[in-house]
Amino acid sequence: MNIKGQAIVETVIILPLILLITTFIISLFFYSFSYFFLNYQIHEAAFCQLSYTQSHCRKILENNLRLVAFIPVNSITFEETKLKFMVKLKVKLPININLLNTTKSSIEVSKEAQKTKWQ
Repeated sequence: MNIKGQAIVETVIILPLILLITTFIISLFFYSFSYFFLNYQIHEAAFCQLSYTQSHCRKILENNLRLVAFIPVNSITFEETKLKFMVKLKVKLPININLLNTTKSSIEVSKEAQKTKWQ
């Protein structure tokens, strides 16, 4: 029985599976990190408005978002009502996601901070 080429055959068969699993794990890490990083930053920006001006908080948020160059931010929106401050962030996805016949090319993350009664 000749088994000299057996390792090459097994490698050719298993290599696409290893690449697929590795790509999935890296993508999962990328999206998880991006989501939690963006969520934390806009949470801080929303609460920043309780103490500082909107322009100051916007500048801090933009500087913090530049720390991670691979997250393409489309727009940053600051909203203020009588009861709360809200920060919305729109991020362009690197790939289009097709769910239920709708194509999503960006996601929107938002956080709000409640004003205290004495403000």
